Amino acid sequence: MSRSFFVTGADSITYIIKGDVMSECVCFFCGSDRAVEQGIYFRGYYICPDCEGKICYLTVDSVNYEYYRNGLKRIWCLVDNCSSSDNACF
Repeated sequence: MSRSFFVTGADSITYIIKGDVMSECVCFFCGSDRAVEQGIYFRGYYICPDCEGKICYLTVDSVNYEYYRNGLKRIWCLVDNCSSSDNACF
């Protein structure tokens, strides 16, 4: 029987260390299906390796900066149950 281990790193990012059983997750940003051995979980939401790489190399001048910034803010607020009247989240 295979077991999954979730290791939380800095900034609430959870890395999945998994045995031989494959499961799939859907990326919060692009919607792609991936095996859980790839990518990361951020506050319980899956981010695929492609989007993770894009986020890691973003600069404020990047074309997709606002898209990924707002997506990460949305994840943060979904977990904290912010209301739509909270301007910091929406």
